[in-house]
Amino acid sequence: MLKTVVFFLSLGILSQTLAQDEDPPIREIEQGLVQGFTYRFRELRFIDIDKYLDIFYGIPFAEPPVGDLRWQKPVPKSEWDGIYNATSRSAACFQENPATLYLRKSEDCLYLNVYAPNPKVNCSYYILYRHNKYYFI
Repeated sequence: MLKTVVFFLSLGILSQTLAQDEDPPIREIEQGLVQGFTYRFRELRFIDIDKYLDIFYGIPFAEPPVGDLRWQKPVPKSEWDGIYNATSRSAACFQENPATLYLRKSEDCLYLNVYAPNPKVNCSYYILYRHNKYYFI
């Protein structure tokens, strides 16, 4: 099972290409503007997919749980000025998980990665991944 998952993940990683022709996607959320990037996911041999996605990595949903906020309930992230750069992954949380063995880790790990269809559609499903659980919205 794990080998199958790793195989399909590696297919996705190897088949991604950035879409250079378009302006980067910018969306407005409660805290301000976020800028992501668009990439093309193309896998034609096994699952026959050729799609574009807008990806926003590392969008903070709470203040970092450090200092006085350690061991407290999450505090919503305050607003920011300008455009938040959501083009690189944030640090992973400290946990006993072989999948995160080689990732950069930090206590400041309260971030979301958002994957949205491109072009935008009126009716679609979104998947929110949160600590080994999937939620369909």
